Amino acid sequence: MDARLLKLTSCATFILAIGVATGRGASYRTQNFLVTGNGNDLAREVAISAERHRRQLALDWLGHELPPWQSICPIRFSAEPHQAAGGATSFGFHRGRPLGWSMQIQGSRERILDSVLPHEVLHTVFATHFGQPLPRWADEGACTTVEHQSEQARQRDLLTRFLTTRPSRGIAFNQMFPMREYPRDILPLYAQGYSVTQFLLARGGKRKFVQFIESGLQSRNWEATLSQYYGFSDLSDLQVSWNQELQTQLNQLLEPKTSQQSIAATASTRKHSNGSRVETGQPSSIGPATETANPRDKSIANASWETIPSKEIANLETTIASNIALTQSTVQSAKQRFHRSMESLPSNRSAVQLPPRTDSSRTTTVASRNPSPAPTGWYARRAAAARRQHKQESNARWQPIRLSGTPDWY
Repeated sequence: MDARLLKLTSCATFILAIGVATGRGASYRTQNFLVTGNGNDLAREVAISAERHRRQLALDWLGHELPPWQSICPIRFSAEPHQAAGGATSFGFHRGRPLGWSMQIQGSRERILDSVLPHEVLHTVFATHFGQPLPRWADEGACTTVEHQSEQARQRDLLTRFLTTRPSRGIAFNQMFPMREYPRDILPLYAQGYSVTQFLLARGGKRKFVQFIESGLQSRNWEATLSQYYGFSDLSDLQVSWNQELQTQLNQLLEPKTSQQSIAATASTRKHSNGSRVETGQPSSIGPATETANPRDKSIANASWETIPSKEIANLETTIASNIALTQSTVQSAKQRFHRSMESLPSNRSAVQLPPRTDSSRTTTVASRNPSPAPTGWYARRAAAARRQHKQESNARWQPIRLSGTPDWY
């Protein structure tokens, strides 16, 4: 949505609910909308739906209806069965009032009516109520929550993909909250703004969210407003809590997949083992092959994948995870020791005059007692960059937004 000021001419005639067929397509007009597109019946349906969404969304988010606009909002639509859903709404502000409405929507008939149209109409409701542009994450995030469930699920899947890529495409909250313009990488803003909005809506509802945005726009202090309305100490606290909830949701999504794959693998193993026994003339066992094929004293390392007991597999996975954690801890400790040693190095070398030796009258000049010379040039720049990275990693505010693990359904 682009905010721009337009000079409008007033219209002295108001016609309600009149359908008109023009050379450019079918048109239908209501009190607040003039809809034009490729279908007379659909133009009427879009216009009536727009009025209904305008009224209901205002009641849901603001608690009251909006008065009629002084200028009508034109809507141009293009409806094709396999057309990608999308829309854009532009307007300007003059003394706290929106003007110069212009809305364009496209997609299939279903997506226009249940996703694109309510999304764009909610933009106009917010513009009328706030009288100024909203932060991009809040405006797009809230408007995405009124779309069809299939479109919301697509945003959740995109967010998971953005946060599990390397490098992460997530936006730090101290950058996202005051953002008044669209970033170059716009898709993560939509997906992350939608997720954060849902996170806050679950803790107070729509009207509290509107009050929170209104107070934040007035004070320009999002951390104080966040603490007042939702109890988070600052944006870092909100980011960490939101990130933890996302990780929990991702784990819950992956658990059914993992269980199904485990069941399928067990069934395949049982079938393969039973087939082997038939070929060798051995009687088939009633229990699962994975529990009975190998004796307990046999090493897991020497067993085939078909005969490892499930309990031993769980213990092996736990051991591997513990070793990985221990390795990571060791590497981190080594990094910290390296950083401390680099910081303790002197900035330059100083010469020390030694006393004369007993066996020689010659005076010896040596370097400082520190055996490692101070780093200069490329090594010094690398050490300084490592120290800066360590300071950023120790501050939750600057940590990248990232989830561990990549779903196999991507």
